[in-house]
Amino acid sequence: MRVLAMVLFLAPAAVRADATGVWEISSLGGDRRVEIWQTGDQLVAYRVLYPKFEGERYKLEHLFRGRISGGRVEGELLVKEEGMRSFDPLRSFRGRLEADGTLTLDGLPMKKTREQLTSKPPTTGKQKRRVRRGPKMSGVLPLWTREVV
Repeated sequence: MRVLAMVLFLAPAAVRADATGVWEISSLGGDRRVEIWQTGDQLVAYRVLYPKFEGERYKLEHLFRGRISGGRVEGELLVKEEGMRSFDPLRSFRGRLEADGTLTLDGLPMKKTREQLTSKPPTTGKQKRRVRRGPKMSGVLPLWTREVV
């Protein structure tokens, strides 16, 4: 009986601490949806923004990758703009995941919605290393083999 009571006591706390799901940022504006995946102490959050630049809207993606420790969340914020192949690191971020289910990431308070996740976390994409090579020189003879006129 004691074991069952202990399991029932601990189960709600474990469920409340799970951040996986769709969240909404408590702010004005239209870009408020955030998708979050939690695996153990690892947290990945993804959001898409459509800010204006010179009167035109463009797609801006944020990817928060962090670790949860004692309710604190710390990690790295990566960004990807239209036309970019992969995410680039922008800066570090901090947050807080409370036992009552509230979450704050990078100063943005969020509420969990009832909507279910339908996708997997985006990948950061391996950046290909650019190798700078000169032009091919297979048809060019070295200077010392040429005749000087």
